[in-house]
Amino acid sequence: MKSFKSWPQKISKVLQAISIIALAILGFAITAFLVEELIAIVQLAAKTYIADVYKTALQEIITFFLFFEFLAMVASALSHHGHLTVDFLISLGITALLRGLIAFHGEPLENLLTALAILVLIVGDIILHRFLDEDSHP
Repeated sequence: MKSFKSWPQKISKVLQAISIIALAILGFAITAFLVEELIAIVQLAAKTYIADVYKTALQEIITFFLFFEFLAMVASALSHHGHLTVDFLISLGITALLRGLIAFHGEPLENLLTALAILVLIVGDIILHRFLDEDSHP
């Protein structure tokens, strides 16, 4: 009966190991895509008339940073045993909103709402750090 009770723990450890291995494989795949995008950016930068390829260059740079953010997320998850911290997710949200604001600036109301969302996330991050710092230092 005792060995039967230990099965859930064994299964949990196996599944966690599979999860970490899958994250590592995903990290290597994203690194390959990141290098591919970096090569495309360098090739675009080598062109003499950058004004002609402005939109393509901007799209390549945005794609590069998307892969970079995914790679950072995988690295963070691996360093925290498969979990992501709230702080990291907030900073990821701020980065994504900033990228969207820079790349796809549209209607003034949309820009204002996006800027307000960024402000709310920054204030939330500050509050989170303030409470975390108080809890960690009695």
